[in-house]
Amino acid sequence: MNRWRQFLLARELSGQKRRPGNLPGFRRLVGPEGPLAGVTATCFLLYRPPEELAARGSIGDFVERIVPRLLAQLHRSTHPRRVHLRGRARGDVDWAATVKARLAGSQDPTVFVCRESRRLYDLPENRLLKYLVEKLSTCLQRAPQELADWSWPGATEYVGDRLAFVAHRLRRFRANAYLRDVELPGTIHGEHLTAARNARNPLYAKLADFHDFYAAVIEVPQWDLWTQILRQSCVLLPADEARILDRTMAGA
Repeated sequence: MNRWRQFLLARELSGQKRRPGNLPGFRRLVGPEGPLAGVTATCFLLYRPPEELAARGSIGDFVERIVPRLLAQLHRSTHPRRVHLRGRARGDVDWAATVKARLAGSQDPTVFVCRESRRLYDLPENRLLKYLVEKLSTCLQRAPQELADWSWPGATEYVGDRLAFVAHRLRRFRANAYLRDVELPGTIHGEHLTAARNARNPLYAKLADFHDFYAAVIEVPQWDLWTQILRQSCVLLPADEARILDRTMAGA
């Protein structure tokens, strides 16, 4: 399906006032594997919610505020462990274990058994963060490259410029040393969302809300939310192509 047909079908769908009778069919059309997946992903990435719906989150809030702040203060668990060192000590020295280790070996006085704390970042709330970063990267891959010189309502920049900014942020997030130590879950379950909503840092709760928003648009599209996003952020054709399209529609 070419970009005009995708655009026209998406615009026609979002303009309908009635919920479609065949919701599974609608989701197959606009969902992750459907022919309109690219349009859905693009509009989701461009969406800027009105003030009354800002609590739901947006991609701008996600990449500009939530993730940078979370990466600066990721939750972690601390687990003590014993390490055998030679010639130096680190952390608290376990003298009883040190004496035992020296007597059991060559009686080397430079041997130390130390207790050190290891920080672990592989927690459910951080797995949720990594999941969303990866899924948004997938959304970017679905966005049609031909839309780069298009615009969208109320914007002062081209689609390509905005998506390039989002892509740059996501690459930085994925390169984070701590986030690389976090396991990527195949699916988000209740434990991930509960851990995020119960976390001391309130930004994790916003992360859980953003996941619900993402899931309702991308993974299992909800009609009312999908149409709202498409109506506000559906891309606009460049002026010359818009004139051709208008003539095409008038002659149809």
